[in-house]
Amino acid sequence: MTGVTLESGSQKKPARARKRPAPTAGDKAALRSVLALAEPGLAPHLEGLGLEVLDVALVSAGDRLTVRYTIDKVVGVPGDGKGGSRVTVDDCAAVSRVVSRLLDELDPGPGPEYSLEVSSPGLDRALKTMADFERFEGSLVKIKLGSEGGKNGRHTGRLAASPLRIVTDRGEIAFTPEAVISCRLVPEI
Repeated sequence: MTGVTLESGSQKKPARARKRPAPTAGDKAALRSVLALAEPGLAPHLEGLGLEVLDVALVSAGDRLTVRYTIDKVVGVPGDGKGGSRVTVDDCAAVSRVVSRLLDELDPGPGPEYSLEVSSPGLDRALKTMADFERFEGSLVKIKLGSEGGKNGRHTGRLAASPLRIVTDRGEIAFTPEAVISCRLVPEI
């Protein structure tokens, strides 16, 4: 039988960590420029993996900067994200390694501290472009439309891409990409 010994007595409290200053506008601008420089170098690596970048966001929360890459399978290849295989943890890890290396090469000096996140768009992915609407034609979506055409508000229905509209239980609602405030897939599991 093994025993566990607990020691009691006075213990030093860890020194209070110095709070990092919040990222400045210059920090964000510097990181954005490095991200823009990394884009062409990232493309061949992603192509070889059958992946594409959907979005790159720079998020500031308190004293932290986070670079968020959202990736997906390329349309038209096996497992393109519409019924085939989805982005895997290994895909995210591979892209994270490539992005980290590229950012380190492009900005070797001491720059702003940041965290790097790479993820898939998820089952409730946002649809933003006409290519997204075409790719997910027939899918169930939740959409928020602006005031164009008097159809503003939130709607749920099946997406039809030619012409662009959703089919709801109350009828069809036509819209333009410019009228979309937000549009997300509704997971059907």
